[in-house]
Amino acid sequence: MDLLWHAQLYRYGENVHISGGGAYDVGGTVDPPTFRPHDEVNGDRYGEPVTVLFWGLELGPGQP
Repeated sequence: MDLLWHAQLYRYGENVHISGGGAYDVGGTVDPPTFRPHDEVNGDRYGEPVTVLFWGLELGPGQP
């Protein structure tokens, strides 16, 4: 899926569910966009994939 951002329209992570509260290792990768998101000077930002990892993140059940 292409990364698109809008404060009210896109809800990344709504399809993620946990089985219960506790410590979780969570990670994800964001690929660079397939389009130039800015002008010629600023358009080279976000040109490489980015991976983040969080170990022992305390999570609990939220809204269904």
